[in-house]
Amino acid sequence: MRIIVALLILWPLAATASPASDALKREGLRSLEANRYEEAIERFRAATLADPADRDAAFLLGATFNRAGDFEGAYVRLKTLEDTGYRNREFDFEIGWSLLGMGRAGACVPRLARYEQAVPGRAITSELLGRCHLLLREYDKAEAKLREALARDPGAKQRVDLYLAQVQYGRGDRQAADATVAGILRGDSDIGRALRDAQ
Repeated sequence: MRIIVALLILWPLAATASPASDALKREGLRSLEANRYEEAIERFRAATLADPADRDAAFLLGATFNRAGDFEGAYVRLKTLEDTGYRNREFDFEIGWSLLGMGRAGACVPRLARYEQAVPGRAITSELLGRCHLLLREYDKAEAKLREALARDPGAKQRVDLYLAQVQYGRGDRQAADATVAGILRGDSDIGRALRDAQ
């Protein structure tokens, strides 16, 4: 699943990093922007080797692991970095996302809720919170956050509807869930095409 988060606007890059590390981070950010995650990982890893004291590079490496779907790898890197005292306003989002990907829904809710308070209004935060509540079988909370995500970003409808269908199935409302899935199947999204191909 493609999730775009505005890492690219969080910098100017730290002035304390070495020129070699800065150059590698800029290359990595271009790769990240183009969704070439493995390439971005290589660049950010190289930046951490070029300047082991550059904690921005270490953060970017961990965040990119999330986007590549390696949630445990992201969590280990980000939590270790957080424990060193490094601060970044995106920690709660990134670690919350990692925890969700690892199936640790109870731990991801407070992280993402704290991030929502600090950086309100992002659809993806609402979506991830909704998914955490879904894993916890807190269906009313899940639906509320997923619908909030849709209100914030109508373009996420096909993806969010997939989770809303799971909420409906969880409540035992198979008819509503089937109707939601049918709507996804009729859509011209990556998710709709993937579901049609799987039939």
